[in-house]
Amino acid sequence: DKLVTCLLSSTAGSAAGLDLCTVEGTGSGARVAGIATSTSTPAGRCRTKADCSGADSVCEMTNTTSKCTCQDGVDSCLSFGQCVDFCHSAAVLAQLQKANQLVITCDPVLANTCPGSLVCQPSSAGVRLDCSGGRIQLNVTGGVCAPAARELQAAQFGTTGSTVVVTVNAVAKDTSAPCSAIFDAASLALLGTSAWCTVFDRQMTIRLDPSATLVPGQT
Repeated sequence: DKLVTCLLSSTAGSAAGLDLCTVEGTGSGARVAGIATSTSTPAGRCRTKADCSGADSVCEMTNTTSKCTCQDGVDSCLSFGQCVDFCHSAAVLAQLQKANQLVITCDPVLANTCPGSLVCQPSSAGVRLDCSGGRIQLNVTGGVCAPAARELQAAQFGTTGSTVVVTVNAVAKDTSAPCSAIFDAASLALLGTSAWCTVFDRQMTIRLDPSATLVPGQT
C-alpha cells in the first residue's frame, strides 16, 4: 500500500485560506452547486410567527421547504414553513372536524334545515366549535338533527357476558350514569339495580349488575 498525500500548492486562492465548502477547497474557490450562502428566510416562508404579517397569521410547519448552507464542510439545513390564517391552519381544522363530526347541529326555532329524514330537535348537545378572527369559539345552536323517533338497532352481549352493547339510530349525548336514570323499572329489573350505562356516539355500553336476569334473545 502506498500513502498518498495531497499538498495544496501556492495558488491565488490559497491566500484567502482554506474553505471546505468550495470545490477547490480554498476561500476564493467556487461554491458547491445547490448550497446557499445563507439561511435567511425565503420569501413567503417562515420559521416563527414573527416572520408572518397579519395579526391572525401563524407559521405552519406541515408543508415545509429546506434551505442548506455549508459550515466547515458540512451541510447545515433549516426547515421553513408557510404563513397561514390561524383558522385555516391544519391543526385548527382537524380540531374543528373532530369536535363537530359526531352531531349535526341546528336551530329548533328556525325552519328545519336537517338533511334527509332527520328533524331538528331541541337538545343540550346542540353546540359546535367554530373559528373566526383568530379565535376558536363555542356556538350554542340549541338543537341537533336526529330521527323523528329514537329506535334500537342492535343489542349484543360482550365477550365476558357482563356487558351489553346497544346501538341506536342517532348520535346521543356522551354520558356515564346509573342505568336507573335512563331505563324504566321493568327494564332495570333485567339489568340489575346497580347497572351502569356509558353512552358514546351511537352506542351505549351497559355494565350489568350481578343480580341481572337478562339472557340472550330476551326482549
